[in-house]
Amino acid sequence: MKTAWYDEENITKAMAASNFAKLEDSEHFSSLKQCFNELTKIEDKKYSILDLGCGSGELGRVMNEHNYTGVDLPHVIDKVAKIKNPQNNYFYFDANKNNFDFLKNYDVIIMNSFLSEMPNWYVILSKILLNAKKFIIIHRQDMTEKNSFLRDYKTYGGLTTINTFINISDFEKLITFNNFKINLNINSFKNNNTKKTFLLSKKEC
Repeated sequence: MKTAWYDEENITKAMAASNFAKLEDSEHFSSLKQCFNELTKIEDKKYSILDLGCGSGELGRVMNEHNYTGVDLPHVIDKVAKIKNPQNNYFYFDANKNNFDFLKNYDVIIMNSFLSEMPNWYVILSKILLNAKKFIIIHRQDMTEKNSFLRDYKTYGGLTTINTFINISDFEKLITFNNFKINLNINSFKNNNTKKTFLLSKKEC
């Protein structure tokens, strides 16, 4: 499904012109930080991080004590990420075209409002779980007790894209089937019980 993210000219212009608060000043940053605090408890080390759907690569600036790599569509990397945060490592990736073998090279896979915009979330998450080495952070994901469903919403520049609501039971079954467990299940925003942040770990860890 071709969403706003494939509208190369308009999405990159809108992202480059956006003036959202810095990640560390955002309302949802504390939940993301909580996941990293939990990782530090498990093992206090410099993690290799892969940011799937990295956007402007702001996470790499904030988490610069770790080895960060951001991946996204080529036009997002070239026209947004490399301009706003040129200090980071990047490479091109399209979840609907490329394989996921490279995930095995990273300790932590982060999806910050990435899976929530995948219409085929079950397929994408299955591939990620199959290839992830240790940890996965899913941030700002809409969950529901009803059947999973899609709806349109407006993203950068008022462009239309997809918002995926995932059935919590289906999600938990998929996690367990792929030998992962949920270490944290918290609200991404203090007063929002729908958007969730998860820290997952492979059961061998």
